[in-house]
Amino acid sequence: MFPARLLRSSSRLIPLTAPARLSTPFSSVSSRFTPRTITFKPQQQLTSTPRTYSTMSDHGNVIPIKTEAEFNEKVKNSTGLVVVDCYATWCGPCRAIAPRVAQLSLEHTAAKFYQIDVDELSNVAADLGIRAMPTFILFKNGERLAGADVVGANANALENAVKTNIA
Repeated sequence: MFPARLLRSSSRLIPLTAPARLSTPFSSVSSRFTPRTITFKPQQQLTSTPRTYSTMSDHGNVIPIKTEAEFNEKVKNSTGLVVVDCYATWCGPCRAIAPRVAQLSLEHTAAKFYQIDVDELSNVAADLGIRAMPTFILFKNGERLAGADVVGANANALENAVKTNIA
């Protein structure tokens, strides 16, 4: 690979390390830099209202279901329209749509809104065939409405499904 003459003549090779030399002594360099205090000023507030972030505790009229027996009692034995929000606490889209679901529950008082945590009620979630969160399942008079499920955080589709089936 390398020509043989470069490998044999060591006088032509440059040493890998060269001694470091400072042009000025270190003490004179450090004397030019004096410590100074830096003051940080807060930036101007851009909006007059602070941002608010939703938590899963902002339920509106959405009632959490904690047991399978409670699910059977409140959903399967109900009259009228029931909307079941299947969510998970770790699910970002579930947290994002939670305020809109709470608002819908306040706007449409003729419908009952429930929510189940799919991690806590895994048997119910499996029976319902939940594969993604959030999933909204609509029941009317205890029967699941075919084709009315809303999968994903689609607030407009959920609102349309509620308005269509509430009468």
